[in-house]
Amino acid sequence: MSYDTLIDDRVVSTTRLSGSSRYSTAVSISKQGFEKSDQVVIARGDSFPDALAGVPYAYKLNAPILLTNGSELPSDTINEIKRLEAKKVTILGGEAAVSTSVERYIKNTLKLSVERIAGTDRFETAVKINEKLTPTKNQAILVYGYNFPDALSIASYAAKNGIPIYLTDKETIPSITFNSIKSYKQTIIVGGTAVITNKVADKVNNPSRIGGKNRYDTAAKIYSSLMSPYNSDHVFFGNGNGFADSLTGSVLAAKYSAPLLLVEKDKLPSETSNVISKEMYYGYILGGEAVITNGLASEIKKQLMEAK
Repeated sequence: MSYDTLIDDRVVSTTRLSGSSRYSTAVSISKQGFEKSDQVVIARGDSFPDALAGVPYAYKLNAPILLTNGSELPSDTINEIKRLEAKKVTILGGEAAVSTSVERYIKNTLKLSVERIAGTDRFETAVKINEKLTPTKNQAILVYGYNFPDALSIASYAAKNGIPIYLTDKETIPSITFNSIKSYKQTIIVGGTAVITNKVADKVNNPSRIGGKNRYDTAAKIYSSLMSPYNSDHVFFGNGNGFADSLTGSVLAAKYSAPLLLVEKDKLPSETSNVISKEMYYGYILGGEAVITNGLASEIKKQLMEAK
C-alpha cells in the first residue's frame, strides 16, 4: 500500500512492502525490485547467521533474497521463483539451516541448478560467501556474529560498494575470519565496544569504528558517516528487533542506493528521526502491521514531509 503527497512538484510517498508472513514479505520485496531474475538466493527465514553476509553477494548476482524454513520451501517462495523465471538458486548455509529436502525439491521438482555456500559455522560461511565477491575497494566490514542489527544497517552500503561483511565474536576474532580479512587494507567495524571490543579491532588493518549508543543510533551513524550527502531519494525503514524483513529489503535498498534505518514496532526513535532529511522522498516500510504499525508508518510519512 502506498500513500502519496505532492510537495514542491514532487511526490512524497510511503510504501509498505509486506505479506502475511516473513516469507511472503520477502516475495513482496522481490516483486518491487525484480521483474525477472536468472538467479535467486535462499536463506533460512527464522535464523539469521548464515544470511548476514549474503546481501552483497545477492546484489552482485542482481538476485533477490527469498526465505525458506528449515525443511520445506514455502509455497509463496516457490511461486516467486517461478514468476522470476529463475534458472539457478544459491542456498546460504549448511544442511542444519536449510535441509537437503529443500535442495532436492529445487533440483528435482523445480528443475533448477543449485549451489550451496556453507561452512562449518557462521564465521566460515561468511568467509565462503565473501570468496564469491569481487571487492571494488580494498576494504572489509566486520560485525558481531551473534546478533543482526549492525549487519543489516550496513548491508545496503556494503552491497552497493562491493564490500564483504565478515563476522566476529566479541572478544576474539575467529582464525577463519582473521586469515581472510587480513588481506584488506582497511576495516570498518560496526558497533560499539560492547559488541566488538578493541581487542578485536587491534587485530585488523586500519580499523575505523561506527558505533552508537544503541542499534538505532548505529544505523543512523552509518547513514551520516557513509551515505551522506545523500545520493538517493529513497529510504527504507525496518524493525530493529527482527531480521527477516530487513535482510530481504537490504538488497532492494542497495538497488536504490538507499539507507536502511531502524525503528521500533510503534515508535520512531529520536536517533532515526534526526537523520530523516529533505532529500528523502520515497519511504519504504518493510513488513506488515505486526512489524511496523500503521500509526508509525503515518508518523514516518509526516516526518518525510516536514523535512522538506
